[in-house]
Amino acid sequence: MNPLRHVLVHVDGSELALERLKFAQPLAASFSARITALYAVTPWLVLHPAHHVGDQAAFATLSRLDTERRAKAHAVFQSATEGLPNVSWDEVRTQSPYDFAQHALYADLLVLGQPTHAPHTNCGVPDDFVPSVLEHSGKPALIVPANDQVFGRAVKTVLIAWNGSRESARALDAAWPFLAKAQDVHVAILGDPIDDDPASRAHLERYLGLHDIKPIWHVRRPESFHGVGTALLSLAEDVQAGLLVMGCYGHSRAREWVLGGATRTILQGMSLPVLMAH
Repeated sequence: MNPLRHVLVHVDGSELALERLKFAQPLAASFSARITALYAVTPWLVLHPAHHVGDQAAFATLSRLDTERRAKAHAVFQSATEGLPNVSWDEVRTQSPYDFAQHALYADLLVLGQPTHAPHTNCGVPDDFVPSVLEHSGKPALIVPANDQVFGRAVKTVLIAWNGSRESARALDAAWPFLAKAQDVHVAILGDPIDDDPASRAHLERYLGLHDIKPIWHVRRPESFHGVGTALLSLAEDVQAGLLVMGCYGHSRAREWVLGGATRTILQGMSLPVLMAH
């Protein structure tokens, strides 16, 4: 059975939304999957409530800015998908971009953008959008780097970050469609020596073997726990990986996310697509 039938792409007020759409198109085509481009941003009226309370002129200006941003995003979508089958546009109907996670419940794979840490008002997306969507939807996501040079590439080499956790197992499970088409699969075990348990490693090698995958192993000891993310990015470059597969680590308090060190480093410094699951 085809594991990918519906790909949900996040569209916001940034120019990078176009790159996410370009990235998703060959991916969806290779699995005969449908694409939904879902527009989800924080409205200007919500970002600046004090500026329009009792001020009709300010209210009208902010409303116009919201309308213009949405119209621009929709025009970009139409230009990028003209003539393509199985592609549709949708919008989060609330005033919170976090409600993207509710729509994500009905998708097989999400395509999200790398957090750019630009001022919140530039694109209408909060800094913790990606990890929050991963947590609240439970769905895997392909995070597309902001360097816009990755769309259309075939993924020939995959790097799996493995530490025997629930999160890394969920990421691996989501990666099977890509692993099945890869020429080389590398597995990185980094950090605490407990992560390199021989029994766990043997189980993983046997499990991958059942899928006709013979992994190339990399066991390294970064100088500190906080160096794990940097070591992963360096290894991905060394093996010329086209995709990094890893768990997303962190915890939330209401809408505020506190990321694990490795996850934070990857999201900040990634230069290749990363398949994450929480």
